Amino acid sequence: MVWANDPFPSLPRNREYVGREEGIFSTRVAGYKSAGYLGVSDFLTLGRGYQPGGGPAYAVVIHFTYESGNVVRLKHFCSDSNETQDDPAGKFFEALEKLIDFVDERSLPTNLGIDGFRDLYQRQHFPGLGKAKELSIMNHMLVMQDAII
Repeated sequence: MVWANDPFPSLPRNREYVGREEGIFSTRVAGYKSAGYLGVSDFLTLGRGYQPGGGPAYAVVIHFTYESGNVVRLKHFCSDSNETQDDPAGKFFEALEKLIDFVDERSLPTNLGIDGFRDLYQRQHFPGLGKAKELSIMNHMLVMQDAII
């Protein structure tokens, strides 16, 4: 049996993540076997209530998980210029710079998701918000893989 959970705090609008504290995503990664489970499962950095599509955003948020001790933590990196829906690329780079600074300050181990974010930052390339979501999911899957092994 696999322990399934949806710890992602899905909010209706990205602006609602601004100022939200970092939190614990999962504590099960360390003890799932001793609790009698064969594995763990979650709904990534999307949550069970994921809705495809969407329109222009006032805020851009990069949802980022990382391992700290025996816990997987979740942090939301938010853009600052959230008064209008203008300039999604600029908003993306505001959030991305915070993520890169956080990774560097914490000396977090790298993975393909983090490498993808770093590449976009170094090239100052905005690939669209779908690619940011893809990299967030990729990072999460690799963090969880490392955490449960």
